[in-house]
Amino acid sequence: MTGEPTIVEFPGRGPGEKTVAPRPLLLQEASTIVGSFPGIACLLGPEGVIEAANAAASPMLAALGNAQADPATAEKLLSFQKRAASGEVMAERIYCRRPDDPAAGPRAYDLIVLPTPVGALILGQESTLERNLIAALKASRELFRDLVTVSSDFAWETDASGAFTFVSRSGAAGFSAQALIGRLAESLLTNNDDDEGLSRSPFLAHEEMMDVEVWLHGADGAQRCYLVSAMPVDDPAKGWRGARGVGRDVTEVRLKERELAEARERERLGAAVLNAALKESDPDSMLVAAARAIREAVETDGCWLIERIEDRWTLTSAGCGMVRADESVPPFALSALAAMEKAPGKAFAFRAAGGSGIVAAANAHGHMIGGVCVWRDGVEHIEPRTESLIAGLTATLGVTLAHVGTIRRLETQSATDPLTGLLNRRSFLVEAARRLEHHRRMGRPAVLLYLDLDDFKQINDTRGHAMGDRVLQFVGEILRRRNRVGDLVVRFGGDEFGLWLEEADAAGANSKARQLIDVAREGGRVLGLTQGVSLSVGCAVFDPASPETLEGLMRRSDAALYKAKAAGKGIHFVDSSGFCEA
Repeated sequence: MTGEPTIVEFPGRGPGEKTVAPRPLLLQEASTIVGSFPGIACLLGPEGVIEAANAAASPMLAALGNAQADPATAEKLLSFQKRAASGEVMAERIYCRRPDDPAAGPRAYDLIVLPTPVGALILGQESTLERNLIAALKASRELFRDLVTVSSDFAWETDASGAFTFVSRSGAAGFSAQALIGRLAESLLTNNDDDEGLSRSPFLAHEEMMDVEVWLHGADGAQRCYLVSAMPVDDPAKGWRGARGVGRDVTEVRLKERELAEARERERLGAAVLNAALKESDPDSMLVAAARAIREAVETDGCWLIERIEDRWTLTSAGCGMVRADESVPPFALSALAAMEKAPGKAFAFRAAGGSGIVAAANAHGHMIGGVCVWRDGVEHIEPRTESLIAGLTATLGVTLAHVGTIRRLETQSATDPLTGLLNRRSFLVEAARRLEHHRRMGRPAVLLYLDLDDFKQINDTRGHAMGDRVLQFVGEILRRRNRVGDLVVRFGGDEFGLWLEEADAAGANSKARQLIDVAREGGRVLGLTQGVSLSVGCAVFDPASPETLEGLMRRSDAALYKAKAAGKGIHFVDSSGFCEA
């Protein structure tokens, strides 16, 4: 056992980038599974070294470690590690003699070998008594009953109708032996409405059946799993008369296997979601890719990702069967999200018109920052497997949404002016150039306004820079509130602002400039400025038929501003002359 780390590939990272998981931590997690397993459990490390084992595994390991152990059996155990290293899952039966009683017959062990990052995880149970009982099945009814009288396993016999005529004293599935005598065995089967299931029932065996897995309805309402072997009971004169057999309760083993399988499936789904998201660079594309990965993995008809943005729940993913991003979160999803804030870690099922679905939370840093909603059309409820997978995405989706939120904040910070929250010069130029070309293609006019505060230096000098910042924020808020959807507002720097008016002409420019000048003058008095805030505005109208560039339009707006300032304070000037050569 070494302290060297195990290297684990992390999906979605660049070439050569890996996450290092300490081997001792992985061993600790595996040892926890070994210690809690109800049957035989041990962990084989490199070169077949036993890294961990529970008490139930001690007799088997002692037998294998004894000098008289069968070399072939010992070699098989050593091969488990090599085969598990390649990802193989194995179901094996081994036989070995007990070191404390060499004259006794071999002990039988049924094992399942699962690959893990730190070695082969071996889970199983001793089946010696069951093998002996099966041998007795083939011998005589008297020997069979003598053996099962002292057995704690489930032994039984049925007649030609399939009713129990004999049951060992321990009973089965929580029922006493007396309660089972005379009862049809098929009434216990969980799939008794399945003709194919009944035809393979060991309780109606017409030929030898070995290790058949059956699930029975328990007395407490829960299902129990038994591994059953059976032989037909034949009468030379009357032919087939029924069946007899033995079985053992493997419910805990199967549930543990199912739990491990579900955990691996959740890990695969989480890795697929992260991998899909991290392949994209745009936040919205990341969310769409993550939603698509979820939808395809759990085979649902649709998936929404829900993000908390400024204390509001917002649908942020679109496409692949999902609603548009501008639609609101449905009421049933809002109710589920509110309930999950009070009961963390729980997924909520819902029924809607034409189908049903599941809503689960997305958590990061101990807080719920979003959620996921999947649905399937034409069904009354989502199956438990899908519910388990979606509920298991809590942390993965939290990481994804947190990553998207970080990217969005960085994009916002790089695109906006920190004092006013308006677009900064760089981001404005990029977007305005795109808008200008769009208007040119569509044959639509637009207007660019340049705004400058009159006597701003005097405000800074006489009232202080704190007041100057308040005035800049005030002007920024006026521009934000007075623009239309689709217009662009920018702070170029200092006391200079700009406004792009979509599909506007000279008349629209005149109206907007007068409105802004009047509102600034009147509203500025609230700040304690007797004369209010004075603005000078220069406007230039873009002619889509001209070859004018954004740089040319900006030069004309700037020139118009200087003409307005030269004419006095609180004045605007509109240049509608069109394209002007540099």
